[in-house]
This record gives sequence, C-alpha cells and structure tokens, in this order.
Amino acid sequence: MKIPQLATPFLFIFLVLSSALPAGEEKMTWRLVLSQTSGGCSLTLFADGSGKLSYGAAPYMVRVATRTFDYEQINRSARLRALPRRADARSDIEPASVVFYESSVVRYLNDTQWVRGLLEQGWKSRLPPRAGLGEEDEYASIGRTCGFR
Repeated sequence: MKIPQLATPFLFIFLVLSSALPAGEEKMTWRLVLSQTSGGCSLTLFADGSGKLSYGAAPYMVRVATRTFDYEQINRSARLRALPRRADARSDIEPASVVFYESSVVRYLNDTQWVRGLLEQGWKSRLPPRAGLGEEDEYASIGRTCGFR
C-alpha cells in the first residue's frame, strides 16, 4: 500500500510521539478539573500529581510541579463529595465544581474550602515561569485574579 506523500510527515510525527511514552503511561492523560466557582480559578490535576492553575477562559496558566498532589486520593475524595445536580448544592454559597476525566459533565461540590486548599497548594508548588515566553505576566495575572499571596 502506498502512503500519500503529504500523509508521511504526519504519520512520522504520530509514531514518534506515541513511542515517546513508556508503556503504561496512558494514565498521564487522566485529569480532574476543580474550580473554585463556575468559570473562576481552576486547577487541572494530572495522574502524575502535577497540575495547572488557570482562570476562566483566559489563555493563561501556571504550571504545578509533579508529585504535588496525590491524584488517586483527590479523585476518590472528589467523587465522594460530588453532587449529582447543581440543585442539590447549598443555596447560600456559590458551589465549587469538578469535571472527571471520563466525562465532560460538571458536578458540584459544597466544600469550597477543600477546593480552595487544593488551589493554594498548587500555587505554593508552582514551577517557575519559563523565561522569554511571557509567563511572568501570566503568573502575575493568575496570582492577582485568584487572590494568591
């Protein structure tokens, strides 16, 4: 079978990228997204314990070091705390939210302090901004907007 000339570079890139991951590393794509309020400060957790902090739809992010979080423990805890519907959340607070890796369905959490604690843990374990990429401004923006000290 002859592969079209244009497809060859894409096939090569796919094979290189797919072979770059050691066997069993597919868990790296698992993620858990916790948000302080809907559209607010968010923490995306990855299976290796790393993460990224972001705010709403802004294109900025702060990278969090590997092994900062116990992904499995947080995943289990979030599942136990997740409410099936927003209507089940307390009416006197703006609930936090969580999105699990296997779906894009938003679930709600009454325990906003738990989520805030995870966000602050991520901020304390942030990786330094990479020079020359403008990340210094992104980090400052996330820090101000999310109220990190």
